[in-house]
Amino acid sequence: MLKTTPDESVAAHELGTVLFFQRRYDESKMVCEELLRQDPQFVRAQNGLGAIARVRGRYFDAVEHYSLVIESCPNSALAHYGRGVSYFHVGSSREPKPT
Repeated sequence: MLKTTPDESVAAHELGTVLFFQRRYDESKMVCEELLRQDPQFVRAQNGLGAIARVRGRYFDAVEHYSLVIESCPNSALAHYGRGVSYFHVGSSREPKPT
């Protein structure tokens, strides 16, 4: 569906963003996850998952989501900012060691 009607993916992402700002994180996460299931390269949805993880205090998850965005879009200021804030909260400015 997203490939044939890409405007619908943008509209769905905007819905996810509105839900995020309403602090309806579970619903926003479901929208982002569905968008990524339909198009794994939809970086806006990946950024959304990073933001949701960050506001929930799941900083390592946030770093992972933001890093995926940066791999695809190295100039994404939003992803760099979100990842930096997440690193700040874990007290490190370098990659976390896997556990």
